[in-house]
Amino acid sequence: LEIPPLRERREDIPLFVQHFLENFNREFDRKVRGVHPAVLTAIKKNPWPGNVRELRNVIESMVLFSRGEEIGLEDLPAEYRAPATSSGVAAQLTVWEPRPLADVERELILRTVNHTNGHRARAAELLGIGLRTLQRKLKEYGEISPRDPDEG
Repeated sequence: LEIPPLRERREDIPLFVQHFLENFNREFDRKVRGVHPAVLTAIKKNPWPGNVRELRNVIESMVLFSRGEEIGLEDLPAEYRAPATSSGVAAQLTVWEPRPLADVERELILRTVNHTNGHRARAAELLGIGLRTLQRKLKEYGEISPRDPDEG
């Protein structure tokens, strides 16, 4: 049985996106209802060398860090945004500006803690770091809050 790569089945991408949205909404207790059409256009233009697994990972990240009920261009990782095209999609894309790594790390940590409703043990797990490392980083950022009830 030979299944063609995702880049040859672009018409299937919206189906995969919807499937992954539903799964990750359940897994992360989120309520993301959909994807902005400009995001879907950008996703469909990507060659997806990692096939469905790569698409799955991108959707997971966007669901996890989205701030609203719809995944917008701000949620799409920069490397997946479509280049300038005559379709006008490029005009809607957020311009990428380099930032210091420490700023990006801080934003990721704070967004993850917010996503877990302050449950630092879960946030540390999602980030792939130790709880003490997370606590130290939060202290550095001046984000000290009461301990999680399950942290003892």
